[in-house]
Amino acid sequence: MTLAAAPLLLGVDVGGTKVQVALARPDGTVVDRRTGPTRAADGAEQVVARAADLARQLLTARAGRLVAVGAVCPGVPGPDGVLLAPTIDGWEDLRFADALRQRLGRLVGPGVPVAVGNDVKAGAASEAASGALVGSRCGVYLNLGTGLALAVVVDGVVLCGAHGVAGEIAYQLVAPGTPGARDGRAPLEEAVSGRVLDDRAAAAAGRRTTGVEVLLGDDVALRESLEPALALLDLALVNACCLLDPDVVVVAGGLVRAGDVLLPRLRRALERGVPVPPVVVPAHRPYDAPLHGALLLAERALGEHAPAVLEEPA
Repeated sequence: MTLAAAPLLLGVDVGGTKVQVALARPDGTVVDRRTGPTRAADGAEQVVARAADLARQLLTARAGRLVAVGAVCPGVPGPDGVLLAPTIDGWEDLRFADALRQRLGRLVGPGVPVAVGNDVKAGAASEAASGALVGSRCGVYLNLGTGLALAVVVDGVVLCGAHGVAGEIAYQLVAPGTPGARDGRAPLEEAVSGRVLDDRAAAAAGRRTTGVEVLLGDDVALRESLEPALALLDLALVNACCLLDPDVVVVAGGLVRAGDVLLPRLRRALERGVPVPPVVVPAHRPYDAPLHGALLLAERALGEHAPAVLEEPA
């Protein structure tokens, strides 16, 4: 038997706003990538189909053979559905790995592993492997994207918790007695997230704009319109750091585009409220750490299946 000429890993990141896919060599070196809109309103099956179409475009353009797949999404994907599923119709009942394998069809040969995981934890794993969390004894990966979540990394290992939902701060209560997870609500995320900041910014401006544009702009009144949401973010992060005692907070997601405003603010909040304040830095890959985390999932899955998957089929 001979080794395949060009074994490739596929990484898939299904986010709240966009779907990203990438091909990489087995050592993790990215060779090509594509991005498209999530279009969550189309439903779970169409979102997975869109991700598979992007992957097919990549594989068609590249000579080689798929040897492992890693895919990540919001929530906790499992064999019978997705716990804490995003607001995509049908996602809670989606068997993510099976659906993706089916949509990829013959591109995923017999024995090729398809590993799935949470997007924020995958992003944290990527930064712990080769990013801003390298060397951290206890680090927090804060994702400020369409939604809101964090992950905790201790000595290079991402903490999942007993049920895989560690770090899901979207579900923190913002006031006693308010509806929470049991009611299908994510109170903190409903009060502060990229989507919420965009909505607040547009409502205050009376026109189309984004939270990032307002934060980077010079209109003081517009920036003040975001203050109630940002104050809750400060509070949540301070409380998390008091509990965890991290040495670093790594910030990722689309709101990092306003990092010149947001990061100093978070530093000030932590300096005021945490006994030993952590360093606050942007992620090395602020906008695509989960995609690299998906490739890391594929790489690790390949390691568990090699050499059988790397050998050329007879």
